[in-house]
Amino acid sequence: MPAFQKFNISTFQIDGQHIREYARATAGRQEDVLKLEVKRYNPVYDLEPRGGGITIVATHGNGFPKELYEPLWESLVNGLAKRELKVNGIWIADVASQGQSGLLNRGKLGNDPSGFDHSRDLLQMINHFRHEMTRPLFGIGHSMGGCHLANLANFHPRLFSGLVLIEPVIQITAYDPSGPTPASTTIFRRDTWPSRAEAETAFRKSALYKQWHPKVFDLWMKYGIVDVVDHDLKQLDTAGRPTPVTLTTTKHQESFLYVRPCDEARVDATGRLSMNHESTPDLDPHLVLHGSNQKTPPFWAPKFYRPEPTITFHQLPHLRPPTLFIFGDASNVYRNGAREDLVANTGTGYGGSGGAAAGKVASVVLPDGAHTVPMVSPEQVAKSMHDWLAERVEECCLAEAEFYVNWDQKSSDEKTKLGPFWIENGNFKRPPKL
Repeated sequence: MPAFQKFNISTFQIDGQHIREYARATAGRQEDVLKLEVKRYNPVYDLEPRGGGITIVATHGNGFPKELYEPLWESLVNGLAKRELKVNGIWIADVASQGQSGLLNRGKLGNDPSGFDHSRDLLQMINHFRHEMTRPLFGIGHSMGGCHLANLANFHPRLFSGLVLIEPVIQITAYDPSGPTPASTTIFRRDTWPSRAEAETAFRKSALYKQWHPKVFDLWMKYGIVDVVDHDLKQLDTAGRPTPVTLTTTKHQESFLYVRPCDEARVDATGRLSMNHESTPDLDPHLVLHGSNQKTPPFWAPKFYRPEPTITFHQLPHLRPPTLFIFGDASNVYRNGAREDLVANTGTGYGGSGGAAAGKVASVVLPDGAHTVPMVSPEQVAKSMHDWLAERVEECCLAEAEFYVNWDQKSSDEKTKLGPFWIENGNFKRPPKL
């Protein structure tokens, strides 16, 4: 039986997509080029699986370096190998403002990134490495990364043969000012330590990091913090003392992707929301706040919002790739049936997959799993997608074989010219001669 041994890991730097969603995404000119750090994980097997290979395009959550998912990839590839399914490569890029990409872009980043930017950056990455990304392609995304993949699949519906969305931040209302928001934790979190050792001690005391798989925690210590540098990006002269460290993804850039200011929004006495369509063109016009949660005065306008999760939610009916949702039972992301809404709405509209009724949408709820379940239980997350991926790959292979059996039998004229069907069924009339 084939078994996964290790990854050969390659690192690349590529340009991000031209023109960002918001003008303030860059600190200088809008023509400034933001870089992406991309990693490719090529599995090495002791015995090659017999099945055809797949390519995985992966995405990370807000504030989580892309490397934290390596234990998940190890468990995933090993489980698929036991099913005689080969993974040709796993590709993942840090969002332009975070992780190693954020370090590459120091001095260029503004204060207004968009999740839609990363969806376009992913397509840029796929086109850049197209000769190394053999079909079929599957997307696996966590948290905001699930939203990124769903958006990419919506504007390129046939790109992915399947999506696995782990705790995706896709919601009809992304920002609830009356409840807790991750931005609160991030804005007020500590972000510098006198030394790497002191940082590790602090993280090990944290209730959040205590739960993480040991391998994930070690990767956090390697990629989640970085030495402090001066304004010229040079190492500090510490005169033999330990070098202070800070978060690789600054708390500022992480916060910018949780909420976005909309300070110019106003609400009149009737509850009608007015907004600046230049600065906040994607503000939900129904996002009006009400006293005591009643639809009666007093009304007031929100000061923050986050458009991508809401827009993506409304596009879910058009999602074409088969989709597996993985939720944590103890997650604080979904309230009042939101998980069920995601599953019920996905793929049911024009151009969609047909949804759960057609067997194209499924979900798994992991017992006691939190939003950070890939960091806490990577093996459990991997196991929950093994069989589903194997079934989708088999479907892809059968459909591909059937397509080429029919297509390859056609002559060059049949492939490139109008056929009898057009004339016999189109009700096209020859126009009169002039």
